[in-house]
Amino acid sequence: MKHSAQDAFKTLSIQLTEWVADNTPATLNEGLIAPTEKTAIQICLLPVGWQPAMAEGRGAKERRILADYIVTASAKTPAQAAGMLGDLLINPSSAINTLIPLSSDNPIWRLLNIAPQPALLASCPVLLSAPEKLAKPVTDVIATIAPSGPLSGHIKDAGKAVNNASVSIAGSDRAATTDAQGFFTLGGWCGQAIQVTHRGAVQTFTPDPGSNDLVLSITKEN
Repeated sequence: MKHSAQDAFKTLSIQLTEWVADNTPATLNEGLIAPTEKTAIQICLLPVGWQPAMAEGRGAKERRILADYIVTASAKTPAQAAGMLGDLLINPSSAINTLIPLSSDNPIWRLLNIAPQPALLASCPVLLSAPEKLAKPVTDVIATIAPSGPLSGHIKDAGKAVNNASVSIAGSDRAATTDAQGFFTLGGWCGQAIQVTHRGAVQTFTPDPGSNDLVLSITKEN
């Protein structure tokens, strides 16, 4: 199953948080550069850009990038902050492609208008893909119902026939499939709950015996 770009970055955030927790006593704060004065023990992660991980066609539905982050630390002493960065450097996360020290003369400090400090540059691979489009739920069923007999009906969605939907008696192997016009006939029905399955969405309702041409909303289970 494809996951959205937002899901990919959420997963990366979880992996980096676990990486910091496993190797330091610090908490992870994202979107910041760590202050250099004595403060709470923390590792800060500042996103600074993306770079392509591989060539992609213009029509590609998936793109792999490298997301770059500056990793900094603050603690009660500069030695403690530097030590935490060292622990991270020698124990990189599997979510990181490259992890290198960021030099004090790197132009990124001038671009950020921040004084240089001990820091790491982490490049993390991220697979971006479009989210899957979920099928719209079937909104109504028009059925001719007689007790202890076949169940015949017509499945529609927003007034349009739904073909290839599976209609079955809940808890049994009795099933029928709607035709191109959305019609079906299901044998052996004796008042049980009915399940309608269409493109992975399963909805359940219980027809009322004796009703004719009943229009039922099956967006909720009755």
